Amino acid sequence: MIFGIDGEPVNSLPEMMFRLAARGIGADSTFAYRRGGRESEVTMTLRAPPEVPPRNRLDVADRRLVLTGLVAETINPAVIAEYGLPPGSSGVIVAEARDLAHRAGLRGGDVLLAVNGRMIRNTQDLERALGERSRFWEIEILREGRRSWLRFSL
Repeated sequence: MIFGIDGEPVNSLPEMMFRLAARGIGADSTFAYRRGGRESEVTMTLRAPPEVPPRNRLDVADRRLVLTGLVAETINPAVIAEYGLPPGSSGVIVAEARDLAHRAGLRGGDVLLAVNGRMIRNTQDLERALGERSRFWEIEILREGRRSWLRFSL
């Protein structure tokens, strides 16, 4: 259990996150912790969350694809931190929803789970799914922790 950072007490997770954020990426911080009844310290360099897998930003401007105006990114640890997603999140997040993407009901921060029943693991899956011909569309999303479905026809 971590009980101090840089000589200052830490009483909650939000307090710890604040102290680390205030130090900044690249700074060294000393963590005081208790494990197995023993107290110890360790110094670590603060690093940014990794961009693995790559976020591969997809900006849907091609009129041959459905959902023009959609800007999406593959979720990785850096995206999780940037958007405040739960740890372990995966899939594709909506960075922006304009034009048809907005009219279909998508919003920034939505996590895309499936398009017409096809699971979406990354932006390449999404681009393939949006390129398929279909008159009726169903998009499974996660919005503010709740699973929803958007249905529309073209």
